[in-house]
Amino acid sequence: MTDVQSARPVLAAHSRFLSSALLVAGLSMVTGALAVAREGVTARYFGRGDEIEAFVIGALVPMFLINAFGNSIGAGFVPTLLRVEHDQGQRAASDLISSFMAVLIGLVAIATAIAAVAVPLAIPRVATGFAPAKVELAQRLFFTLLPVFPIGAIGRFWLALLNGYERFAAGVLAPAIVPATVIAFIVAAPPDARFDALVWGVACGFVLQFLLALQLARRAGIARWPRLRVASPNQLSVASSQYFPQLAGIFTLMLLEVVESAFAAPLGPGAVAGVNYASKLAVFVLGFAGSALATAVVPYYARLRSEGGGASAPTFLRFGEVTALGVGAAMGATVAICAVPIVAFVFQGGRFDSGDTAFVARLVTIFVLAAPAYLVGVFYGRLLLVEGRSRSLLAGAALSIVCAVLCNLALVPLLGAHAIPMATALAYVASALWLRVRLGACLRERHNLRKST
Repeated sequence: MTDVQSARPVLAAHSRFLSSALLVAGLSMVTGALAVAREGVTARYFGRGDEIEAFVIGALVPMFLINAFGNSIGAGFVPTLLRVEHDQGQRAASDLISSFMAVLIGLVAIATAIAAVAVPLAIPRVATGFAPAKVELAQRLFFTLLPVFPIGAIGRFWLALLNGYERFAAGVLAPAIVPATVIAFIVAAPPDARFDALVWGVACGFVLQFLLALQLARRAGIARWPRLRVASPNQLSVASSQYFPQLAGIFTLMLLEVVESAFAAPLGPGAVAGVNYASKLAVFVLGFAGSALATAVVPYYARLRSEGGGASAPTFLRFGEVTALGVGAAMGATVAICAVPIVAFVFQGGRFDSGDTAFVARLVTIFVLAAPAYLVGVFYGRLLLVEGRSRSLLAGAALSIVCAVLCNLALVPLLGAHAIPMATALAYVASALWLRVRLGACLRERHNLRKST
């Protein structure tokens, strides 16, 4: 067989991966565009005022918990579930879904109780630059939105499974219902009730997302009742051993948002809201590509391993990292060049003026410089999860937080709010380098084991 002939199956497999990634990217753009539109509507009606800053702090932990639990399902549990299905069949996978859902519900209940006690005490320490009335409003908003966490987390469980089974349209588009509901509530509300409409729009959006996710899971044939003793103890132990370190890692990594808010709060009125708007816009730019990469690579690489494609792993690694770095560099450069018109188009109007646009655009430019490191880190992380090395991601997340805190401490006194996205970008670089080292060691270990046998 010639080199060209032997390369054809590899190229075909890579093309299938890219097709899935492009499909998810296109679908994610729809969801992300609605999320950015929600931020634009919020900016026009509330600007960078006290109400929206209190909302950012009050909603921080409930949204943080939803994203942490939801993202860790897709990253930590789904790869294990797919390995069980490939090795032991659909029945074993169904049993594992039932058992793990029972575990998840217990974890969510414990996390809700801890948050209800701890967060109201922590808010004054995070919002150090807020007036007492503003802190009190943030605390009230936290208690209003806390019940959204369990609803949102369980809904994200079913959406993660839909993506794992390559029902990408359902799994990626369903979250769009949350920003769409918020926009509808704000626009339809009378002027004196718009802030309440924002809060209740978030709550109703997550309820609708939960109901839609459950219905989609039923239609896909993967919905199961939670039953702890269905799966074998070994299956549940393996799934938990991957999920818990990944959950801890995502908790740690998502503390970057808390770090950003904590360092922004003492910088004066409008700093928290400005950093929040810039971060959300950067997340849209980075998130749809990162989500596409992460969603497509897990089932593809899990199938590659299960079919005995371990020898192809280094080739796929090089292909994936070149793709991630190239796409990240192109996206980052494009957004940095066009930051002012993009921010003006999304946010400017009403209570968000041209001065706000200039401030947020500078922050966005710095945030998107992290695009190559962010995307390649996502790629490395998902390969490590399929390889069963979730503890490496926990260490990488901890490294990111330490790097972000140290950089903020060093740079905020010199650069003010502009140091916050710079510190986040450096944290992504540190994490990506760590994950690349650990992934290389993992692949060498597997290669040596295969040679010895």
